[in-house]
Amino acid sequence: MKRLLLALLSLIFLSGPAAPQELVRIAAVVNDNVISMLDLLARIKMAGLATGLEDSPELRQELVQPVLRNLIEEQLQIQEAERQGIVVS
Repeated sequence: MKRLLLALLSLIFLSGPAAPQELVRIAAVVNDNVISMLDLLARIKMAGLATGLEDSPELRQELVQPVLRNLIEEQLQIQEAERQGIVVS
């Protein structure tokens, strides 16, 4: 499953700029919450800038899996906090 997701994301990144319809696609579902491709691409861009390296398809490809993992972990933490009644201010 992870390889399939990685392969699909690779095709998207290697195909060039994303068309508007690609941005509304689902990158992952965490319980009932959706992480969109737009969310993933924005976070990859931020992570790429944080590295200080020149933007390239190779760099973006390297960042897909760790960034998606981080987004999923964030969603799980938010959901657990909500379940426990913790309010973040």
